[in-house]
Amino acid sequence: MDEWSGMPFENLTYTEVKIGDPYEVETSFFGALPGLLTLFVILAPFIIRFIVVVFIIWVIVKWTKIRRRKKVI
Repeated sequence: MDEWSGMPFENLTYTEVKIGDPYEVETSFFGALPGLLTLFVILAPFIIRFIVVVFIIWVIVKWTKIRRRKKVI
């Protein structure tokens, strides 16, 4: 650095270096993964509740069908 600072500006040679855009958005699956995980964490309680409600309804329907069959016999 000390040598370069003492050289005349006209004698310096420059090479253009392309480093890419640091703000470029990735379009791969791994670029979308943080967003998908965030959505999953937000929606997981609702999904779990929905599954539990559907299971409870299914159990009630099956239980009533079994009771009806026993009454008929």
